[in-house]
Amino acid sequence: MSEEIKAFKALARASPEELKSKDVQAMQKQILALVTDLGEKGKQKLDVLAEFLVKLHAADKDVFFTTIAPLLDFVRNNPKVDIFSPMLAHKGFTTKDLSLLFKQAFNSGVLSIFDLEIFLPKTASKTRQALLLGRLLKDSSEGAMQDTVCDQLAKLVLPADMPSLADPAALATNMGFLDRMMQDIGLLGLLHKYKYPVAPVINRIGELQGAQVAMFVLLMLAQAFIDDNGIQAILRDMDNEMFSNMFQNARNMMGDMMKGMPGAPGFPGMAGEKPGPRGGVGGIPGMPLQRLPGSSLLARILAKLMGFFGRFRRP
Repeated sequence: MSEEIKAFKALARASPEELKSKDVQAMQKQILALVTDLGEKGKQKLDVLAEFLVKLHAADKDVFFTTIAPLLDFVRNNPKVDIFSPMLAHKGFTTKDLSLLFKQAFNSGVLSIFDLEIFLPKTASKTRQALLLGRLLKDSSEGAMQDTVCDQLAKLVLPADMPSLADPAALATNMGFLDRMMQDIGLLGLLHKYKYPVAPVINRIGELQGAQVAMFVLLMLAQAFIDDNGIQAILRDMDNEMFSNMFQNARNMMGDMMKGMPGAPGFPGMAGEKPGPRGGVGGIPGMPLQRLPGSSLLARILAKLMGFFGRFRRP
């Protein structure tokens, strides 16, 4: 075990009173010396650093914030260094704590909101990432911060390899992204469950991918994750009468397409999901699902949305 790791293990064992009495500049130098040369023991070094930082955070949040400031600057210039995932893995440090840290850093000018993606806990579960972003979104006003947070939530929900939807016919032969998308749409249902805003995310998805995709996401939320009262509340928050009217038309269209599921006549192999928790990232405990259409029917629904609402198609 290296001397650096031993030193941080000793710091992590210190009492809160001992930590508060430590020289802040000395701790900052130790931290930077540790992360500047991660080498072969990089994971072990970050784990022991995370343990120490969680203890320091519990001992004195002001001392913690002052101590961590140079580390934040280092991570900004070295975005592959992920310190917040191992911190969240330790008991006593939650997404609430991290969201408060981010807000303090944004308000004090230590971080820019445009740096948010760099500092997100990259290896934390998507559920934790969504809850963190939901907390930030709840306290953000319209503008750059809301757009930046919604961009990150959209990335969680929409597959990175999502194809262009300019050719609806291609959807029938490229359904893999739909399966991955359905696993993650439940994250927006989780945000709604905890009373975090969903409407700004739907609006942002529409701006990024077109209104058809935003409507498709909302249809799936209505089908499986959010009751009608919740959907109507989201539509009111979106404040787009044309979208609301077309959503109702799309919902009726989808209902007609799903009649007789599972095993709908005319749609071989399009069995729906059985009620109960869905596997994967979208299977949020405590969120029982109604029947979801199979991926083949999902492709037909999305293709029909592309044709039916062609006026919304992005150039």
